[in-house]
Amino acid sequence: MATFNIVLDKRNKKKNNTYNLSVRVINGKDVIYVPIAPMTVMQYNHVFVKKAVDEKSIEFREKCNEFLTKCERIYTELKPFNSKLFRQKVKEKEEKKIPSDGKISDLFDQYIQVKDLKSKTKSHYQTTVNILMTYKNGLTIYDITAKFLKQFEKKYMKNNISLATIGSYLRNLRSVINFAMETEGLINSSYKYPFGKGGYQIKGYFPSKTALTKNEIDFIVNFESYKNKDQKYALCIWKILYYLNGSNFVDLLRLKWSDIKGKKIVFVRKKTEFTRTNNVRPVEVPFFPELQSLFEQVGNKSSIYVLGKIDEFYNEKKLSNKSDKMKKMINKELSDFSKEFKLSVDLKIKSARDCFASSLYRSDVSIVKISKMLNHSNTVVTEHYLTGLGTDELFDINEHLCRKNVS
Repeated sequence: MATFNIVLDKRNKKKNNTYNLSVRVINGKDVIYVPIAPMTVMQYNHVFVKKAVDEKSIEFREKCNEFLTKCERIYTELKPFNSKLFRQKVKEKEEKKIPSDGKISDLFDQYIQVKDLKSKTKSHYQTTVNILMTYKNGLTIYDITAKFLKQFEKKYMKNNISLATIGSYLRNLRSVINFAMETEGLINSSYKYPFGKGGYQIKGYFPSKTALTKNEIDFIVNFESYKNKDQKYALCIWKILYYLNGSNFVDLLRLKWSDIKGKKIVFVRKKTEFTRTNNVRPVEVPFFPELQSLFEQVGNKSSIYVLGKIDEFYNEKKLSNKSDKMKKMINKELSDFSKEFKLSVDLKIKSARDCFASSLYRSDVSIVKISKMLNHSNTVVTEHYLTGLGTDELFDINEHLCRKNVS
């Protein structure tokens, strides 16, 4: 007599770190695996080992048990038993694997569980699904058409949400849909893909940036009349980031004294370390006297890290939390400084990158070279940092227009 069990078949690892959840049939020396749906080990343990009692888990177990019962029924109908005919009849009676209802919330959960996402990325995906479910409660993948996406864009633009933000939500959605279409059993194969040619095109949008003027940057770089230690620390950090090719604060936080290689500082940006599979280039910065002086003012020689604010046991989440907390305090000091000296743009940590790029651009350095210094993948991204001109440039350029004489 054959035995039937629902198991996670770990013989072959599938895409996205999943395995086939299967009905295992043991008939004497014959062992047959009939696939049901792809699952991760974590999902299998949650649903079948711990026997979770949430509604979705219970419903899924019931459907799997129904499928197991069908396998048992087909087995009893085959006299004598033939494994090839058994598979064929299972396929005939169960034309599709246990279908998913395609709920967007479920697909996002599946994607987040399977993909090895950074904590901030995970949080952004969660924000995306919350926005989508707010837009339409009970949303399924089958609701998402090109028309739906256009209406979604239109509504949120009316709510003063930028095209850049809308685009980021829809890129997340596209990634989840691509994942669902590539993963067997998640959605109906007849689903019509809503993106791309003939469908909805996600708009590439770079918001205009307004850089500080050259005189303002010179003023900040040379400013040393600090009113207190907090202001000094904040401005030193900004200057360091400016000289470090406009690096992100988290890269400075991770920077080690050992990254100083003689006359150069060499490090890999955290952003490209995980997002690029090829063409990962280190950032190389001249270790000139200005940087050396700033390191002496805010550095911690007792730590392996230049700033000495983290240790080697920091995981990604702890690093992210530390970075966010420090940026908040530093940005407050920089903002107060901006107001005190009436700068044309509110000074923030992230503006160091824009000011670095605009300083080179104003000095007629080519976009190709600026792109290399910013460690960008291509010059299109670099142009994002150069789209905004300072107020002084705008007035200088427009001085060339024919103007009406005003007496």
